[in-house]
Amino acid sequence: MYTYPSKPDLFKELIRTNSKQHSMGESLKTYLELKIHPSLSLCNYDRIRVVGKFDRTAGVSDKEKDKTFNWIRPTAVIIGNNTLELRCFPGKDYVYHYANIVNVYMSQYLDYNATIYYNIPSEMECWEAIEKSELKNLPSVKTVIMGYVEGLAFLSKNKEWIDCGMYQYNCISDDAILLGCKHTYWGDIAGRIVTYLSSRGTQQVIYAGKLGTLNESIVPNTCIATGNKSILPNGKSVTWENLFSPNSHSSIIEGVHITLPSVLQETKEWVECNKLRAQYVDPEIGHMAYAAKQNRIRFSYLHIISDNISAKYSEDLSNERILEVIEKRKGLLHIIGNCIREVM
Repeated sequence: MYTYPSKPDLFKELIRTNSKQHSMGESLKTYLELKIHPSLSLCNYDRIRVVGKFDRTAGVSDKEKDKTFNWIRPTAVIIGNNTLELRCFPGKDYVYHYANIVNVYMSQYLDYNATIYYNIPSEMECWEAIEKSELKNLPSVKTVIMGYVEGLAFLSKNKEWIDCGMYQYNCISDDAILLGCKHTYWGDIAGRIVTYLSSRGTQQVIYAGKLGTLNESIVPNTCIATGNKSILPNGKSVTWENLFSPNSHSSIIEGVHITLPSVLQETKEWVECNKLRAQYVDPEIGHMAYAAKQNRIRFSYLHIISDNISAKYSEDLSNERILEVIEKRKGLLHIIGNCIREVM
């Protein structure tokens, strides 16, 4: 079972920030609006509770994206005396992240105050959600590629994805698959999935996704990040042997990574404190590497650099669905795919 690499006070209290303090600046509001459940604006609730409970029976958000993967969002159910419960897929980081989305959005952009509670799920609750999922029905293969896999479908001759409940997969070869998730890999959820895959014989996990950079000179959606070190939420580092050489393509830049539970933690102050010790930040890489090392399997990542949190550029997380960004990322994904072919 996965053991979260945490400091005791990591999830102790919610983050307080606003558009002046956060690295996203004025784009923060748009980012939050893309994530927030519409029920929050429909009624003045006394209490809002964020929990780790995967429930698709009611309260589905009408903001869920029309795409193949990563479209399922927390659901909302009214319980008790004017309490809105927001139900997330069980993951410590994800529950904390979503609670902070609610907290910052309400404090800055809604006209009423509610008491916000959040219950970080136990390790057992998080692990049971993985064990009970349809992951058990996946083919047992040597290599699993996770993340932004819809953009890597060209690696396979199969046009159709095979449905597996909350997951879909596509066979690249007899010993390798692309694995997509309909909910989220956020943070420690990804680490547990790596642990589970290793128990089924997987020997190599490659993560192809997107992340933010603290290097102010890097223009978003023009480069690919890789590396062999991540600073974990407990402050310790995990290192691994990188399958990908930064010399394999001019667009690939190697750097140190920080694993951070929530995007809302990426304030301007946080950036100033960390930009000299790391180049990249996202919620998953450290967890996946840590899980791979615990289970003695290989792990590496190639990520599109999707936003710059040290400098302001026109493209960031608030407008990543525009056509220009999508086209740029297609080119980068082909580079990533070619690099993956070389290590298969």
